[in-house]
Amino acid sequence: MVETERNLERLKDKKILILYSLPEEAVDDETWIGEDVVKMAAEAIETLGVRVFIRAVVDSVEKAVEGFSPTETLILNWCEGLDGNPNDYSTVPFELGRLGFVYTGSDPVALLRNDNKINLKDRLATRNLSTPKFFIYKGDRIPGWSLFPALVKPVGEHASCGITRESVVDNEVQMIARAEELLETFGKGVLVEDFIDGPEYNLAIWGGDELEVLPIPEIDFTRMSDYHDRLVVYDAKWHEDSEGWEKTTVICPAPMAEEVRRAVSELGIAAYQVMECRDYARVDIRVRGKVPCVLDVNLNPDITVEGGFMRSAAVAGYTYGEMLVKILSLAVGRMELD
Repeated sequence: MVETERNLERLKDKKILILYSLPEEAVDDETWIGEDVVKMAAEAIETLGVRVFIRAVVDSVEKAVEGFSPTETLILNWCEGLDGNPNDYSTVPFELGRLGFVYTGSDPVALLRNDNKINLKDRLATRNLSTPKFFIYKGDRIPGWSLFPALVKPVGEHASCGITRESVVDNEVQMIARAEELLETFGKGVLVEDFIDGPEYNLAIWGGDELEVLPIPEIDFTRMSDYHDRLVVYDAKWHEDSEGWEKTTVICPAPMAEEVRRAVSELGIAAYQVMECRDYARVDIRVRGKVPCVLDVNLNPDITVEGGFMRSAAVAGYTYGEMLVKILSLAVGRMELD
């Protein structure tokens, strides 16, 4: 497509370095990106005629970029964490910026702001963006909460960690029991929010000054007769042999009325902007009646070939390589400004 040709023209004199996280010791965490996945992305870009290099960040960003010049190297930042911590999203981009490199995705300030759900909810609420009612449980007072069913989840985890069917609770006794269990496991506090038993949409959004919402997918929960199962639990996202994986399917583009599509898109873009996302992000939204509510904003979301962002990009007509080149082209403009 013409757009891809323009994007490739902007990248023709650049070295593309894909950085990904590699723990010093093996960790039992399916969310870490493996070398095989990164190589697949590199090959997809290289088929379009762009030079691509791969480096793992183990304990030092400076070591990982050794031999590369900030003036000619654009970083595709695929670091999910650092030094065994899968939630340390901000350190790598902070170090890259300190070393003078331009990289894809959000900056460390935005990533730090998004590292727990308290910041997200507060920021959405203070700007009057629709999000489920909530409170933060820290093992103390419950502020007269009476909205059930409710959803209980850890404030500082991503990738559905800590989310199971027991996360949907029907009364205060269940709520406290689940919250205490999460506090013991994860610490930091627990988010309790109004559970919206409605359609869920995952909006893939990208762009610079002008933002584009790619074809919107809907998570299909029609095979789940019990509302406790109508959410994306950890097993459904990461374990192919689980019931959740088997029964949780995705329809893209979603069958939705134009009025709903417009409302969901406008809210997604507003949430993207409020959280100061950059280049690309995913916004998760549920709808109750005709009212959309932001569940989460995912900065630097999954860009694997099987991920949700690529699903929407494919429906929009992009190959895997073209999608990655588009993301790179959004970042390369920052090199041109330097």
